[in-house]
Amino acid sequence: MREICDKYDVLFVADEVLCGYGRCGLPFAIAAWGVEPDMITLGKAIASGYASLAALVVSVKIREGLAQGTGRFVHGLTYAGNPVSCFVGLKVHEIMRREQLFTRAADIGGYMKVGLEKIAARHAMVAAVPDRMIDTFAVAGTPTQVRDQLRRRPFIHPRAVAPFFQRDRIGCPKKGSLRPPKLFANRLE
Repeated sequence: MREICDKYDVLFVADEVLCGYGRCGLPFAIAAWGVEPDMITLGKAIASGYASLAALVVSVKIREGLAQGTGRFVHGLTYAGNPVSCFVGLKVHEIMRREQLFTRAADIGGYMKVGLEKIAARHAMVAAVPDRMIDTFAVAGTPTQVRDQLRRRPFIHPRAVAPFFQRDRIGCPKKGSLRPPKLFANRLE
Protein backbone atom coordinates (compact mmCIF):
# COMPACT_ATOMS: atom_id res chain seq x y z
CA MET A 1 0.00 0.00 0.00
CA ARG A 2 2.81 2.38 0.91
CA GLU A 3 4.54 1.77 -2.43
CA ILE A 4 1.34 2.45 -4.38
CA CYS A 5 0.71 5.68 -2.46
CA ASP A 6 4.29 6.83 -3.07
CA LYS A 7 4.13 5.92 -6.77
CA TYR A 8 0.99 8.00 -7.37
CA ASP A 9 1.78 10.74 -4.81
CA VAL A 10 -1.21 9.86 -2.63
CA LEU A 11 -1.21 10.28 1.13
CA PHE A 12 -1.31 7.05 3.10
CA VAL A 13 -3.66 7.42 6.07
CA ALA A 14 -3.79 4.72 8.74
CA ASP A 15 -7.10 4.68 10.60
CA GLU A 16 -6.25 3.43 14.08
CA VAL A 17 -9.38 4.51 15.93
CA LEU A 18 -10.24 0.86 16.69
CA CYS A 19 -6.88 -0.87 16.70
CA GLY A 20 -4.30 1.71 17.72
CA TYR A 21 -2.82 3.02 20.91
CA GLY A 22 -1.65 -0.22 22.45
CA ARG A 23 -4.56 -2.44 21.53
CA CYS A 24 -2.27 -4.61 19.39
CA GLY A 25 0.82 -4.60 21.57
CA LEU A 26 2.37 -1.59 19.85
CA PRO A 27 1.58 2.11 20.18
CA PHE A 28 0.39 2.04 16.55
CA ALA A 29 -0.87 -1.15 14.86
CA ILE A 30 0.56 -0.10 11.49
CA ALA A 31 4.06 -0.51 12.93
CA ALA A 32 3.59 -4.30 12.84
CA TRP A 33 3.88 -4.08 9.07
CA GLY A 34 6.97 -1.85 9.18
CA VAL A 35 5.19 0.92 7.34
CA GLU A 36 5.15 4.62 8.15
CA PRO A 37 1.93 6.32 7.05
CA ASP A 38 1.62 10.00 6.25
CA MET A 39 -1.17 10.37 8.79
CA ILE A 40 -2.65 8.31 11.62
CA THR A 41 -6.13 8.87 12.99
CA LEU A 42 -6.64 8.03 16.66
CA GLY A 43 -9.57 8.03 19.02
CA LYS A 44 -11.30 6.07 21.76
CA ALA A 45 -8.23 4.60 23.48
CA ILE A 46 -6.20 7.82 23.73
CA ALA A 47 -8.47 8.96 26.59
CA SER A 48 -9.37 5.40 27.60
CA GLY A 49 -13.06 6.21 27.37
CA TYR A 50 -12.89 8.69 30.25
CA ALA A 51 -13.24 11.69 27.95
CA SER A 52 -14.10 12.35 24.32
CA LEU A 53 -10.84 12.73 22.46
CA ALA A 54 -9.50 12.10 18.96
CA ALA A 55 -6.24 12.98 17.26
CA LEU A 56 -4.52 13.15 13.92
CA VAL A 57 -0.79 12.37 13.87
CA VAL A 58 1.12 13.64 10.83
CA SER A 59 4.51 12.67 9.42
CA VAL A 60 7.50 14.98 9.19
CA LYS A 61 6.79 15.27 5.44
CA ILE A 62 3.30 16.66 6.13
CA ARG A 63 4.52 18.92 8.94
CA GLU A 64 7.26 20.38 6.75
CA GLY A 65 4.80 20.93 3.93
CA LEU A 66 2.56 22.90 6.27
CA ALA A 67 5.51 24.92 7.60
CA GLN A 68 6.46 25.94 4.06
CA GLY A 69 2.92 27.18 3.47
CA THR A 70 0.93 29.17 6.01
CA GLY A 71 2.45 27.31 8.95
CA ARG A 72 -1.03 26.65 10.23
CA PHE A 73 -2.64 23.26 10.53
CA VAL A 74 -6.35 23.96 10.35
CA HIS A 75 -8.35 20.80 10.78
CA GLY A 76 -11.60 19.75 12.33
CA LEU A 77 -11.98 16.78 14.59
CA THR A 78 -15.16 16.17 16.52
CA TYR A 79 -13.42 16.32 19.90
CA ALA A 80 -10.62 18.76 19.11
CA GLY A 81 -9.27 21.29 21.56
CA ASN A 82 -11.14 20.43 24.74
CA PRO A 83 -8.59 21.12 27.52
CA VAL A 84 -10.14 18.63 29.96
CA SER A 85 -10.11 15.86 27.36
CA CYS A 86 -6.51 16.71 26.41
CA PHE A 87 -5.48 16.56 30.08
CA VAL A 88 -7.14 13.13 30.38
CA GLY A 89 -5.33 12.01 27.21
CA LEU A 90 -1.98 13.07 28.66
CA LYS A 91 -2.67 11.19 31.90
CA VAL A 92 -3.75 8.07 29.99
CA HIS A 93 -0.51 8.23 27.98
CA GLU A 94 1.49 8.60 31.19
CA ILE A 95 -0.20 5.54 32.70
CA MET A 96 0.14 3.51 29.49
CA ARG A 97 3.90 4.11 29.50
CA ARG A 98 4.41 3.67 33.24
CA GLU A 99 2.41 0.41 33.39
CA GLN A 100 3.88 -0.81 30.07
CA LEU A 101 0.39 -1.22 28.63
CA PHE A 102 1.49 -0.52 25.06
CA THR A 103 3.15 -3.96 25.02
CA ARG A 104 0.69 -5.76 27.32
CA ALA A 105 -1.74 -6.70 24.55
CA ALA A 106 1.09 -8.37 22.60
CA ASP A 107 1.95 -10.54 25.59
CA ILE A 108 -1.66 -11.50 26.22
CA GLY A 109 -2.23 -11.89 22.46
CA GLY A 110 0.66 -14.37 22.19
CA TYR A 111 -0.73 -16.37 25.08
CA MET A 112 -4.20 -16.21 23.52
CA LYS A 113 -2.82 -17.43 20.17
CA VAL A 114 -1.38 -20.57 21.78
CA GLY A 115 -4.74 -21.29 23.41
CA LEU A 116 -6.65 -20.70 20.18
CA GLU A 117 -4.31 -23.04 18.31
CA LYS A 118 -5.11 -25.77 20.86
CA ILE A 119 -8.82 -25.16 20.32
CA ALA A 120 -8.32 -25.22 16.53
CA ALA A 121 -6.60 -28.60 16.79
CA ARG A 122 -9.62 -30.04 18.66
CA HIS A 123 -12.46 -28.54 16.65
CA ALA A 124 -13.14 -29.06 12.98
CA MET A 125 -14.99 -25.77 12.66
CA VAL A 126 -11.83 -23.69 13.21
CA ALA A 127 -9.92 -23.49 9.95
CA ALA A 128 -7.07 -21.22 11.00
CA VAL A 129 -5.69 -18.96 13.70
CA PRO A 130 -3.95 -15.84 12.33
CA ASP A 131 -0.15 -15.88 12.33
CA ARG A 132 -0.19 -12.46 13.91
CA MET A 133 -2.85 -11.73 16.46
CA ILE A 134 -3.42 -8.29 14.95
CA ASP A 135 -4.64 -9.42 11.53
CA THR A 136 -8.36 -9.23 12.20
CA PHE A 137 -11.09 -6.91 13.43
CA ALA A 138 -10.06 -4.83 16.40
CA VAL A 139 -6.82 -6.79 16.65
CA ALA A 140 -8.66 -9.73 18.14
CA GLY A 141 -6.82 -12.52 16.41
CA THR A 142 -10.14 -14.17 15.73
CA PRO A 143 -9.82 -17.66 14.25
CA THR A 144 -11.39 -18.35 10.87
CA GLN A 145 -14.61 -20.24 11.65
CA VAL A 146 -15.95 -22.69 9.09
CA ARG A 147 -18.50 -25.50 8.99
CA ASP A 148 -16.15 -27.72 6.97
CA GLN A 149 -12.45 -27.37 7.79
CA LEU A 150 -11.17 -29.38 4.83
CA ARG A 151 -13.14 -27.45 2.21
CA ARG A 152 -13.15 -24.19 4.27
CA ARG A 153 -16.88 -23.70 3.71
CA PRO A 154 -18.33 -20.81 5.71
CA PHE A 155 -21.36 -21.09 7.95
CA ILE A 156 -24.67 -20.47 6.23
CA HIS A 157 -25.85 -18.25 9.06
CA PRO A 158 -23.72 -16.51 11.73
CA ARG A 159 -25.98 -17.86 14.49
CA ALA A 160 -24.75 -21.36 13.65
CA VAL A 161 -21.51 -20.49 15.46
CA ALA A 162 -23.09 -19.42 18.78
CA PRO A 163 -23.96 -22.89 20.14
CA PHE A 164 -20.33 -23.97 19.77
CA PHE A 165 -19.09 -21.15 21.96
CA GLN A 166 -21.84 -21.59 24.51
CA ARG A 167 -21.20 -25.34 24.73
CA ASP A 168 -17.41 -25.15 25.01
CA ARG A 169 -17.26 -22.09 27.26
CA ILE A 170 -14.02 -20.73 25.87
CA GLY A 171 -14.57 -17.27 27.27
CA CYS A 172 -16.67 -15.87 24.45
CA PRO A 173 -19.84 -13.84 24.86
CA LYS A 174 -23.13 -15.58 24.21
CA LYS A 175 -23.26 -13.97 20.77
CA GLY A 176 -20.43 -16.27 19.71
CA SER A 177 -17.72 -13.76 18.85
CA LEU A 178 -14.22 -13.39 20.21
CA ARG A 179 -13.04 -10.08 21.60
CA PRO A 180 -9.55 -8.58 21.62
CA PRO A 181 -7.33 -9.26 24.62
CA LYS A 182 -7.80 -6.48 27.10
CA LEU A 183 -4.85 -4.37 28.08
CA PHE A 184 -5.51 -5.07 31.73
CA ALA A 185 -6.18 -8.80 31.37
CA ASN A 186 -3.78 -11.31 32.77
CA ARG A 187 -3.13 -14.88 31.65
CA LEU A 188 -5.63 -16.33 34.12
CA GLU A 189 -8.38 -14.11 32.74
